[in-house]
Parts: sequence; C-alpha cells; structure tokens
Amino acid sequence: MHVMHRIYSTHPRFYFVAASFLLSCCASAVSAADFSGQWHGSESSESTLSLKLSQQNNTLSGSYCFITQRGNRIDCPDEQQDNLRGEVKNNTAIITFDSSFGGKNGKATLVINGDKLAWHLTQPPEHGDYYAPENYALVKETVHAGATTKIIRTDNFMIAIRNNCGAFTTPCDDLLYTGARNRDSQQISLHGKTRVDDANRVNGAEFRNGDVLYLIDYNPPKLVVTQAGKTLVNQPGSWLK
Repeated sequence: MHVMHRIYSTHPRFYFVAASFLLSCCASAVSAADFSGQWHGSESSESTLSLKLSQQNNTLSGSYCFITQRGNRIDCPDEQQDNLRGEVKNNTAIITFDSSFGGKNGKATLVINGDKLAWHLTQPPEHGDYYAPENYALVKETVHAGATTKIIRTDNFMIAIRNNCGAFTTPCDDLLYTGARNRDSQQISLHGKTRVDDANRVNGAEFRNGDVLYLIDYNPPKLVVTQAGKTLVNQPGSWLK
C-alpha cells in the first residue's frame, strides 16, 4: 500500500535567511553548544514546531512536535515519550526522529546560534506517514524568574497555563498553554495572552493556532475552543491544587 508522505516548506524567503544563518554560525563555531531546553517556532498561521531537547555531553535526546494544517494534523509523541535522538558536534546536531503517524528514522540537522535554532530535514521518515517541515526557524523559550503555572482539568483535557510575567493574574502578553487530551495524551503548546475585564483585572487567557481560538475562563474555570465562529469545545473545569 502506497502511503503519501508530506513535507512542509516554509516561505521561500526563509531559504536565503537559513542559508546565511547556517554559513555564519558554522564558520564561527569554536566549542560545543548546549541544545538543552525548549525551542519553538511558527510559520504564519499554518504551523508550529516545538522541540524539547536534553543534552548529555555529545548525546541528544528529546521530542519533536509539529502541528500543521491549522491544528488539523498533530505529529507529536505521547506525554513523556522521546521520539528524537542524536549527536552533537560543535554547534550542529544530527538527529533521528520518529513520527506519531508511523514513519520511522527520519533525519534532520539542527544548527544553533545563541537562542536561535535552524531545523533542516535531510531524510524523511520511512515505512509510514509523517508530517515534518523541510526547513524551520525556532527560538529558545525562556522560563522567567518568578513565572507561575496553574493547571485546569476538564472532562477531556489537562491544561497547564504559565504566566511568564510573574503572579498568575498579572496582565501579560507572554503566556504558555500546554494541553493534553486525556484519551490519548496528544499534546499541543501555544503562546497567548491574558484577558481582562472592564476594570483591567485578569479574568482569563486566550491562545490562537491559525484560525482556532482557545479561550480560558479563570473563575469559574472553563475551556472554550472555536474555529471560524463555530464552537468545537465548551467544557467547565476545575483548578488542580
């Protein structure tokens, strides 16, 4: 049975930027870089790529999560599962990764330059389907000192919201949403901002993935997900202590 493979390329303008980026950072590398941390990138409203990396000496492990087609295709591992491994030399890592759609042993090159990371697919996963970008630009996520996180549980989802500006109810344009679907542990990570009432008091948060809008009410807690005005999810929740 023939399986259609899918490779997603970024805007053509990215190729010139990526080529310049690769040449400049490779030429300046003098010592091994540290790839550890969480990396995130997005391409207009169509896709996001997230990498969670852990480096021990020259060995790299972690996970890749690619969300495309405005959230309709989610190629991410189960919670706490690694689907990426590789080796680091100077500021370059050669990685092998597996797709949650069955494709195995895809290969990509990661090149680091400070808090920026370039992904380049060199060999698509084999023997199964996959969703993986050909080229992608990412930046390292910074967990700010004093950031606070709270967790909401609904019937179908577990959602962690991190306010990087300080106290959880501080007005902020730098929120991180990490949601997991209970039945299969499928995850999604989004960036967003707080919502406020007429008195400028924080009463919730909002996050976007393309034309899909995720709204969180804080009191009482509730998750509402809409797309083009159509409600996809409307579930009350509870805060975990």
